[in-house]
Amino acid sequence: MEKALRDLLDMLEGERSFVETEADLQIGLLFELSTGPVDTSIDEDGLNIYQRLLPPELMSIRLDEDALEEIVQRIVNLFEKVSNAKRRSLFWAMSKVNRPILTIKSILFALRRYGTSFDDEASVQALFALLTYLPLSRVGMPRIMMQIIHKYDPSRFLMGHRGSSNNQLAELARNALDKLTALAKQ
Repeated sequence: MEKALRDLLDMLEGERSFVETEADLQIGLLFELSTGPVDTSIDEDGLNIYQRLLPPELMSIRLDEDALEEIVQRIVNLFEKVSNAKRRSLFWAMSKVNRPILTIKSILFALRRYGTSFDDEASVQALFALLTYLPLSRVGMPRIMMQIIHKYDPSRFLMGHRGSSNNQLAELARNALDKLTALAKQ
């Protein structure tokens, strides 16, 4: 693993706030650069978002499948010991990993293992990330995806939030339950 990436992961796991380090933002952008789709729009200075927000030493890094899995696992392990503010940022970064099986497995594991300690905003971000990759139908869906959904069934977490006083959280929980119910019936 390249030094710049090791340093970034150390910042991610460190005590300094994400506002100070921008580690979550940089990890998310690195995930996006490595897995696509990539935003190629240029700003008024002739730079794209990646050139604007990533240091040059990270711009050339592309994560292979093993590195993606290792980093996502490190992120999931952080959920136990970080604040809800960091959890929100970590879910955002995970949503940038365009590998549905890896992403859904990691999000569902985090919801099952740590979900009872999430505040509403961390739960909202987790559900945004989950709904990004939860398939609409089983057509073309790898068999392992359904096995993962059954193994880490988020129904208890979702049922607990579908009546939330936070309207956004309640709607996302209902949407996820509806999608899961539709998948189960197919």
